[in-house]
Amino acid sequence: MSSSLETFSFIGANNETVWGWHIPPIKRINQKAPLTFLIHVFKQQYETLPYQNLELGLNAALNLFNYIDGNRAIALGASYGGYMIDWIAGHTQMNQRFQAFVNYHGIFDVRQMVYSTDELWFIEYDIGQFTQYENPQAYEIFNPINYISD
Repeated sequence: MSSSLETFSFIGANNETVWGWHIPPIKRINQKAPLTFLIHVFKQQYETLPYQNLELGLNAALNLFNYIDGNRAIALGASYGGYMIDWIAGHTQMNQRFQAFVNYHGIFDVRQMVYSTDELWFIEYDIGQFTQYENPQAYEIFNPINYISD
């Protein structure tokens, strides 16, 4: 009863090939289908590159699959994907494109993760291999809580 998983590619922010997955509707109908935009992981990338690639990927999917209704889109993600959900929600360049956001197991305040994770090295490794005490600015610049007003 499920549809098949398909891959697609697009040119990313660094002019490289980036791959995405697409699951078409089970029944191809003559009306537009809503979009669930599932965000997974980008290792060592608490920066703008993943955000740019997500925006480029969304544009590519909407251009490639004409049955997707871009006005009925939600974004969801876990772990790093949850972090990106909060990052997108705080940035008007892309947050207006989604009707809803679902963050499960994501990071809303990067500083707080330092105190709440069981993998103490994890956030240090991803941010740049230093602690928030050694380089607090690196933890603040890409912290979703700082963009809550947007």
